[in-house]
Amino acid sequence: MIKDCLRIFQKELDSKESEFVLDNYTPKDGTYLLIEMKEGKFYPQEPIEIQYNKKTGELEGRMNTKYPFVRQLDYYSKLVEMNKPVDPKKIIHSNNYLSFFIKKDSLTNKKVTKDIIAGYYDVLKHPDEKYKKKSKSSYELYASVEQEMGKPDEAQVQQIQDWVSENLEEVTSGFTGKDYLKIFFILPDNQKTIALYQREGKRYLLPNIYNNNDSVIGVEGKIYGLPNDNMGMNAKKPFLENKTRRTKEPYLISLEEVLLQSKFFDYLNGKASVGFTQVYVDPENEKFKFCKSGEFDEEFQQGFYIKMQKGKEVELHDFDVIPKYNYFMKHPFNLKRIIELTPDDLKNLKIEYGTKNKLGEMQAMIDEIFFGKWLINNYFTNPEDISIKDGVVKYNLIKSRDRLNNWFYKGDETGISTLLQNISLELVKNSASNGNTTKAKHQLNLRWSLMDYYSENNAMEVNMREVRSRLREHIECKDDWEFDNDEEYYYAVGQTVAFYLSRTRGGKKPQSYINPFMNAKRDEIIKKKLRELYRKVNFDVDIEPKDLRNRNLTGHVLGYTPQGKVNQDMLVCGFVDLSLVYEKKKEDK
Repeated sequence: MIKDCLRIFQKELDSKESEFVLDNYTPKDGTYLLIEMKEGKFYPQEPIEIQYNKKTGELEGRMNTKYPFVRQLDYYSKLVEMNKPVDPKKIIHSNNYLSFFIKKDSLTNKKVTKDIIAGYYDVLKHPDEKYKKKSKSSYELYASVEQEMGKPDEAQVQQIQDWVSENLEEVTSGFTGKDYLKIFFILPDNQKTIALYQREGKRYLLPNIYNNNDSVIGVEGKIYGLPNDNMGMNAKKPFLENKTRRTKEPYLISLEEVLLQSKFFDYLNGKASVGFTQVYVDPENEKFKFCKSGEFDEEFQQGFYIKMQKGKEVELHDFDVIPKYNYFMKHPFNLKRIIELTPDDLKNLKIEYGTKNKLGEMQAMIDEIFFGKWLINNYFTNPEDISIKDGVVKYNLIKSRDRLNNWFYKGDETGISTLLQNISLELVKNSASNGNTTKAKHQLNLRWSLMDYYSENNAMEVNMREVRSRLREHIECKDDWEFDNDEEYYYAVGQTVAFYLSRTRGGKKPQSYINPFMNAKRDEIIKKKLRELYRKVNFDVDIEPKDLRNRNLTGHVLGYTPQGKVNQDMLVCGFVDLSLVYEKKKEDK
């Protein structure tokens, strides 16, 4: 799959007029300071602030006329990764003597000492000595680079080192925060500056581009090694090794290939840095489509799907082959108002009831109604980093997010019906238990609409209307009557519990009263808890047991023996639905 991506990427590289990897590269947040070197003197320029605004998706500082120039210098000065620094102490994060990158808090914490500065520049004066100490293969890689471009300009390195040692504190006075301070030493001629940065960046890159130079081998005059991108193979991860082959590395690629792959991952990193964390790869039409979290490629039909995240470097969290994908659903889904809703119930809901025929609409609906908008941005978040306070919502999100992601973004609907049926009931009960009846209504409507959709009928919608209609008739009836079925009975149980709790002094509905009904597995427990609730709750005078409608309903609930299992759907529905007892009372008035 990577090879297919690289083939498409190479074609894009060849077809673009400009260096589009650089065009998509995003410097890290921080202060960027250009210092011009002219006739042995140094002239600091006005600093440039670069910040990515996550709320607006805008890169602040991008409109500065010097931004493209700074972006190029930054690209050629970055480390391959933090485990491959020039500075042995990892305080300075740049890769050549022309640049000097530090975190601002390293200044305030006094970590940037003259010894640290000297150690950094000593390596850059004689990089061959560093690679000699590492390994034979590392030195051979560096030696090939030095043979091409010569040794570093030691006098210029020393000149820059002296200036940094003497002036760093003065030029950085007042800089605070945890983002970067990046200093670039430039020539009066921008093109000569860029050429110099390219050369010195290459001096660092080639000996560090492979995961481990000890694995580098020569075959017919070509160098092959394990790439470093998205690969963490080291002594701490022996399980990644191929134990049954002569070469333990998973795969080896040539220097040309690894340079292309490095550029490709730089390209992905640039996209991920500004929020484009999803990639649809179309091998047939040889194109990439980048989308932000929650967005889709509506034209994608088959190929590869990549989900990535910006960490210290770009991380590929998911990479899959998609044999067939259709963003538009075969059969439209209808979110139905099965439970009656008031205008207040709809006030804060952004999702509209009605027909949905796109996977994006289904995702937005499930995200808002079931998960309170926690799903879309947490498909791949570490569980401990998901800051949901409600444990039930968090548990069900983690439980379902992989399969939901496979459905929405890969078109794999395997097991979705069963999954949604299982988690939705838990979420409905949780909302009702927490006193959020409005949310529970929307969740029940979505749950039952999904059940009707997958069973290809309107059973839940029709049944619910019949149950409510029959119970209304029974409550109004002065003659003797019986529940038509268990569904009407459990709906009546929910109505009865809600009625009693609505008359609790102070208007509070303690969870300790509600949960036993929501979680009961046997009808005997429900009746026992209902009697206890009746005795515990202090009622207002005007609804003493003499109240005919309430006494009538309660008496029938306590006198009925259901035939099947506890119907939690109907019980919860009765609890959150509009009260039929109050409805009758309003008519009397």
